[in-house]
Amino acid sequence: DQLLHVHAGSAGSVSANSNADLVIEDNDHAFLQFLTPADKVAGFYFGDANDNDVGSMFYDHNTNHVELNISGTQVMNIDADGPKFSISGNDLYVDLFSDSGSNQGSGSVRFLTDGSSANQTVAGIVMQQETGTTRKGEMLFQVADNGNPATALKIFNNKDVQVDGRIASYYSGSSHVAIRAL
Repeated sequence: DQLLHVHAGSAGSVSANSNADLVIEDNDHAFLQFLTPADKVAGFYFGDANDNDVGSMFYDHNTNHVELNISGTQVMNIDADGPKFSISGNDLYVDLFSDSGSNQGSGSVRFLTDGSSANQTVAGIVMQQETGTTRKGEMLFQVADNGNPATALKIFNNKDVQVDGRIASYYSGSSHVAIRAL
């Protein structure tokens, strides 16, 4: 068994990971809770022989945000306004993944504004893969002024481009052919 096993009920016929020094087990929901004054921080430090706090994750009660640090650098901060990513290089990668098991799915990035009574989408980028069509992958750029975005530009995986629902250019196999009159 592990160094410390807090047992409030059996989780069933399951064994704890052999690397776990602390196990919390219950026959219902199980949580680990930190209680601190309202102006303090609670969290986890991850360390090794070279750096005792090379990674950390904590909640700051004073500013009400969660922070993730890797190699001593903040890489993500989540507060009531949503996640914010920090990078040390020039590139930021955010992977969006959706799989319904039917070889189709989508990911999107929405740009919101606070409308009269709720957040409204003012722009968005949608990447989707559809099944059963000749154009399986597409990227849509959407804009709106009323919270209901409409597709303004669409790029297909065969390199065709549509503006306002009409073909603006297509790929002939060796070069793009632009269609000016829309």
